[in-house]
Amino acid sequence: MSSKEEVLAKIDIVEFVGKSVHLVKSGAKFVGCCPFHGEKTASFHVNPPKHRWICFGCGKKGDAIDFRMLQRGLSFQDALEELAVEYGISAPEAPRERKYESLYGVLDQAMRYYNWQLNQGDLGLQARDYLASRGISIEQANELGIGIAARPFWKKLKDSQIAAAETTGIVHKYADSGNLADFLHERLILPIRDGHGQTIALTGRLAPWLGKEGPKYLNTHESPIFKKGETFFRLNPEAVRELGFATIVEGQFDEISMDLAGAHNTTATCGTALTAQHVAKLKKITKNVLFLFDGDEAGQKAALRGIELAIEGGLVPYVSTLPPGEDPDSFVRSHGIEAVRDIPMVDGFKYVLDRQLGQHIGLSEAERGAAVTDGIVPLIYKYADPVVRDIRIAETARALGVSAEAVHKKMGLLDPLAVRVAALERAMLYAVKTSPEVRDAMRKRGELEDLFGGEALKAVKELLEK
Repeated sequence: MSSKEEVLAKIDIVEFVGKSVHLVKSGAKFVGCCPFHGEKTASFHVNPPKHRWICFGCGKKGDAIDFRMLQRGLSFQDALEELAVEYGISAPEAPRERKYESLYGVLDQAMRYYNWQLNQGDLGLQARDYLASRGISIEQANELGIGIAARPFWKKLKDSQIAAAETTGIVHKYADSGNLADFLHERLILPIRDGHGQTIALTGRLAPWLGKEGPKYLNTHESPIFKKGETFFRLNPEAVRELGFATIVEGQFDEISMDLAGAHNTTATCGTALTAQHVAKLKKITKNVLFLFDGDEAGQKAALRGIELAIEGGLVPYVSTLPPGEDPDSFVRSHGIEAVRDIPMVDGFKYVLDRQLGQHIGLSEAERGAAVTDGIVPLIYKYADPVVRDIRIAETARALGVSAEAVHKKMGLLDPLAVRVAALERAMLYAVKTSPEVRDAMRKRGELEDLFGGEALKAVKELLEK
């Protein structure tokens, strides 16, 4: 495991910082304008012998790891791992919590057994043919860890592994007989991995060649190592940082097809809508997110919800709309990745505004203006930055052919105290969604009715019961 000292010893602090800051030699030190606050005079100093930097303007200081943490909003461990890879040191592996070792172990064993079945002659033939029809070779399937649950995994378990297998949801026990069965029996299996490559859950897709009914996708259970509301399917932070944005698709095969086509910054959620926890995780690696969802109404509604969450969480959302009847998987396989990239990336706020304008075409000019502002004002309030908020007000005014002052007045018609209370409630709800510490504090507090009301209160109670 790489240590802090080992990583820092490999880094030339002047060369490292100089990639982001224009440095000029001044005696034994190097100076430049601080990248962490706006300034016109150079108050940012790099001291090569000490391998340190300091800004006398804003007071920030540290070493190369601290610089990367501030630059990209990373935790210490994430910054250390990133630099270890960048400078040719084996990345430190996150130590598995000893009490969960059995969960990781049984999931990995199941994934390998299902993948082995995929490669076995007639046993995996139909699954291999199906994958080939989706443009996935057996070599690629093996690299992805895809498998088929044709033969029962539970028969491979030792008695000491059954409890772990039930906790993860790989197997379930019938209450009446006590017999075990594979939860994802006769499904195509996709592993869900964490940021360190460890299998934390499995997804099972209905096998089309069997003609059986049921949910198209099933995940193994949530467990101490898998929370689907905060887990991404195959998130590649390096690719996201390199391209400057993350592309979010709805399905796991959408993600796989996009990645195989070269869009390595693509990711998907794991059988759930985007959540505040997902947004908080993305914010550590990028400011921009592109929603590439199906062109149907359900896909566009999911994009609208994603835009709201992204804005509320401090991200800049964009939307690319696929042609009717297409999803990312079918479109990229039929037309190629360049055709996907040729689809315009529409600013998320403009996308919502245009939909609002389109929904009220039949109304009079006055009624339409009132309806559009009623629909768009709640989204404007989600912007924390007052400058950005004013820009969005101006855009709304131009679209309606009215003055920005008129939109301001419309917003001002709302009770200022109610607006502030609603904003505070949204901020507290976001904190509950994203912070385990805040959730623990709320559980200890007990009564919540004086802090939340309506749907927010219901949402908080549901979160605290998990």
